[in-house]
Order: sequence, then structure tokens, then C-alpha cells
Amino acid sequence: SEHNSIEGRLPSPFNFDHVILKIQLDGRMVWVDPTCSNQGGMVGNRYVPPYGKALVVRPGNDNLEDVPRSRPESASQLSVVSTFDITSYEQPVRFSVLTEFRGVSADEVRDQFAGTERTEIANNYLNYYSKSYSGITSSRPLEIIDHRLADVVTVEEFYAISNLWTRKNGKGLWVASFLADNLNNALTDPGTRLRKTPLSLTYPMSRRQQVIVHLPDKDWQISNTRTNIETPDFAFNY
Repeated sequence: SEHNSIEGRLPSPFNFDHVILKIQLDGRMVWVDPTCSNQGGMVGNRYVPPYGKALVVRPGNDNLEDVPRSRPESASQLSVVSTFDITSYEQPVRFSVLTEFRGVSADEVRDQFAGTERTEIANNYLNYYSKSYSGITSSRPLEIIDHRLADVVTVEEFYAISNLWTRKNGKGLWVASFLADNLNNALTDPGTRLRKTPLSLTYPMSRRQQVIVHLPDKDWQISNTRTNIETPDFAFNY
């Protein structure tokens, strides 16, 4: 990346655009970016962006140092449990979403929530799900809990969906969709496929979604399906 290649460039004041901090903490060196607002967790475990190289300001020093990658516990971790409670195929469906943000994901959502009214957050979430479920309404105010020291933010949403089931082609079978939408941004299809440059993936990053569907009957015959993809660059398990 450009950050890692800066060591081979000539010195210039125009390359200087940020200040971070290197401190000795409990017998080890820790890098901290004080400009990252609303971070959680212990100081020694907080996320530091991948800056690559940095110049430590001290008398006589003219050598760049490697800024180490953040610890795995500060990585972007997002886990979602979506629950559909279907008591009748003719009645509205109860739909709840429990999202757990950890590491840098918690930092980002905490920063977002700090400048946004709770009602606006709820409306944004409702509008997001209305793209997939047109008959959705909010049934209870959303709940936000910030475990700041552990750097974990949980958000729980509560909805009712009046038209989850629809007729296929206007007649025949009833059809409903249960989306693992948490994976959309993690598994995007690149716009440029015939590439001359490498494809960049966010790293490290963990995404997980569990979809739970409670049905009013037990006559379903659903075969088990398992998919595991392991590559040097990413792993996908279904």
C-alpha cells in the first residue's frame, strides 16, 4: 500500500498529515491514535488504523518505524441474530434483530450513535428493512446497550411484518424470504472483473448471521445444506 511504500520516497513536509502516539504501557510499547473518537476497550487493545510507517519524534531520530497491526480482538466483528416468529400464516409475523458490534465495528457504531438522535436511528433501521419487507412496522423502541470497557455495543430491534408471505406469480405456492443481509457488504461482487490490479478486502473482519424461523407447523421437509470455502484470503462457512 502507499503507507508501506513511503519509506522509499524523498522527505517532504507534504507527506506529514497526522499525529499518533507511541507509549510504554505495562512493559510493552503501545500505539494509540487519540483522534479516533468514541473508542472503547482497554488502551492497550484499541484499534489503530493500518498506517504502515510512522516517524517517532525524538532528538536525532530520522528512521521510520513499522506501526504494528492491531490485535485480533480489536478487529471489525459483527454478529447478527434475526428471528422470525410465525404463529399463523394469516397473521403479522414478529421479527426481531439482535446485533452485536465488537472491536472497530463497535467504535464506528458508537461514533455514529453519538451524533444521532435515537428516533432517527430507529427510522433509519426501519427504512433499511422496508426495502426487503414492505409491510414492516416498528412494534417496540429499539434498545442500545454499550459495554464500553469491553468494546461491545448491542442493538436490539422489534418489528411486525404484515405481508411476509406472498403468492408465487400471483397464485400457487406461498413464498417468503429470510435474508442474511449482514453479509451483503462483506461479500460484494466487484464491479471490475477483468482486473489489472489486485482486489482489496477489508482485513481483519468477521461477519456472522444466524436466521431463526419459528413456524406454526412441523410438516416441513428441509434438507441439510453445508458449504465451506477456505482460501488464503478469506473463509466462508454456511
